[in-house]
Amino acid sequence: MREQFVKKFNSFREGSAKVMLAISNQRYIVVLKNAMPGYVPFTIMGAIVLLIANFPSQHYLDFMAGVFGANWQAPLNDLMNGAMNIGSLYVIALIAYEMSNYHKDRPILPVILSEGIYIYLSQITTVKGVAMIAISEFGASNMIAAILLGIIVPELYHFLIGHVPTIKMPESVPPMIAQPFEALIPILLIFVLAFGVRTLSAMTPFGTFAAAINGTIGLPMRALSSNIWGYLLAVFFVELLWSLGIHGNNVVMSILTPFLLMNSDANRLAFQAGKKLPYIITNEYFDYFGNVAFYMCIACLLIAKAPQLKQVSRLGFIPGLFHISEPLVFGLPIMYNPFLATEYVLFHVAGAGLTYFVMHIGLVAPLNGTGVPWTTPMILHGFLASGGHISTGIWQLVLAVLYTVGSIPFVRAYDRKLMSDNAKSEREINESANDPV
Repeated sequence: MREQFVKKFNSFREGSAKVMLAISNQRYIVVLKNAMPGYVPFTIMGAIVLLIANFPSQHYLDFMAGVFGANWQAPLNDLMNGAMNIGSLYVIALIAYEMSNYHKDRPILPVILSEGIYIYLSQITTVKGVAMIAISEFGASNMIAAILLGIIVPELYHFLIGHVPTIKMPESVPPMIAQPFEALIPILLIFVLAFGVRTLSAMTPFGTFAAAINGTIGLPMRALSSNIWGYLLAVFFVELLWSLGIHGNNVVMSILTPFLLMNSDANRLAFQAGKKLPYIITNEYFDYFGNVAFYMCIACLLIAKAPQLKQVSRLGFIPGLFHISEPLVFGLPIMYNPFLATEYVLFHVAGAGLTYFVMHIGLVAPLNGTGVPWTTPMILHGFLASGGHISTGIWQLVLAVLYTVGSIPFVRAYDRKLMSDNAKSEREINESANDPV
């Protein structure tokens, strides 16, 4: 019976791994995974500016106003127009670049073309005879449209280059001059398609392409990423995949990240305006309540007796402090380990739920959209991610205690098994050594 169960489990494990690996290697998932980290420096820069301009201390604000004048915050807030307020422009360029590299196309034209199509499809208003585009058209609120265009435009460009007649220049013409002419007809056809999309979008109640995407495709995904029950389900699958040795963040969170970034940006704008933050679940939320592996590591250092647990925990402590948990996931190991994997999955889900509850009732300040690096250690991470509220740092400390204490029974059970296995192996070695030759 036991052998049959193990055989079925291994079959399920291998089948699940193949499916998830296929998903994680899908080209659009790979493109998103490679492109989105490029947006992080701009969010960090914006976060620093946001914290300096809006630090939650009236004494600090009065001091700065006394030194630099009453409008000292305005130039700092204007820096956002070069950072997170044009986040969609950065994202579309990054994705178009990665998409072009995937096809081995020269990326400069697809990137510029993607940006041009995005601007063309944006809401253009005329004020006193001057055509204008509101900077909000380029913010993270339209990121889903930017991602779609960053994928579709380079795909169309690559397809058309290979399937429609192009203007061929003589071989004596330098490539830098010949290539733009070869791309002329594909670019023209893409703009013709964009004209059709713009015309159709204007006929809908939404008015623009980005608004239509946000109101149709984006609406259910935004609801999923903002709803605690949908988010808990996502967290469950992320950690379940990790327990199977698959990078769960790359499979699940790469899909949700654009919507979570939109939540972060909405919180940032509300924070700057002094309004109530509309979302609890943001892009920084996952890193805020997580890092369970690190606290399992602390529990191992406190109570474990098995040499392998002690050794791996010592090696994994410093990386774990900075949210790098791979040495522990693969070293303890957590993956395929019923003792530790169960805790790993359930504690992340419980931490996400508890954190949502304490933020919902106002006990802990919500995260304000500040783009804190995911490697920032706990307490400091919470302090920065909320714009300087001490309650978020304290809650991370509470989670640290809960995770560590809660890990002890699981670690102790696994440690006893390892000690038993070690003792059995030692007996077998001794018996083998004592056997007459």
